[in-house]
Amino acid sequence: LNDLYRYLSCVEKDVFAPADFTSSRIDNTEGTDDKFPAGIIYHYEINSDSDKYIPYANLITNTESGATLYMNGEPCIAYSKEMAPSMVRVLSRNGKATLDLVFTGPNASEAEVVDAQIYNLDLSILDEAVTAIRSTCDEIKYSFDEVYSITSGECKIEANNNVAGNRLFISIPYDKGWQMKDWTLDDQYDLIEDTFFSVPIELGTTSITMY
Repeated sequence: LNDLYRYLSCVEKDVFAPADFTSSRIDNTEGTDDKFPAGIIYHYEINSDSDKYIPYANLITNTESGATLYMNGEPCIAYSKEMAPSMVRVLSRNGKATLDLVFTGPNASEAEVVDAQIYNLDLSILDEAVTAIRSTCDEIKYSFDEVYSITSGECKIEANNNVAGNRLFISIPYDKGWQMKDWTLDDQYDLIEDTFFSVPIELGTTSITMY
C-alpha cells in the first residue's frame, strides 16, 4: 500500500510504518487465565499515539481451523478461518492497545502466528498524500448497479473536464472476467500493483462501463 500511495500521489513517504509492540505466547490450556477460553494465547501489546496514528494488525497463522481475536480484553472477531477477515483496525486507548489471538480445541498447541504484521497509519502523511492525489484528479461521477455481485454487476463511470494524457484510477480490484464497453481505449488499461485499474482518458468526457 505504501508503493500504491507513492505512485498515485508522488509523495515519497510511508503512509504505513511498523508499530511499536511486544508479543508473547501463553499456554492457557488449563484455563488458568479465566479471562479467555482454555487454549493457546498469542498476546500483543501495542503502543500507538492515538492523535497521530491508527494501528492495523494482520496476524498470519499456520492454520485455518479457527481462533478468536480479542481486542483490549473483549471478543472482537472470528479469525484464522476461511472467509474470516485478516486485517483489522486496532482501537487504541490512551496510546495503548492489546490483542489476544486465542486458539482452542485439541489442535490448539499446533497453531501458531508465523508473522505478526502490526503497522501505524500515519494520519498526517495520509492527509498529505490524499491532498496531492485530489489536486490531480478530474471531476468524477459514478453510479453502481448490483456492485455487490461480480458476476452480474455493472459499474458506470463518467470522468469530466479531462485533460488528454491523464489517467483515471479506478479503485475496483481487478478480477478475471471484467470487461469494459462504451470506451474507445478499451485495450489500453494498466493494472497498478496487479490490483487496480488505471485507464487513459480523452479530452473532454470519458465514459466507461465495466461489467
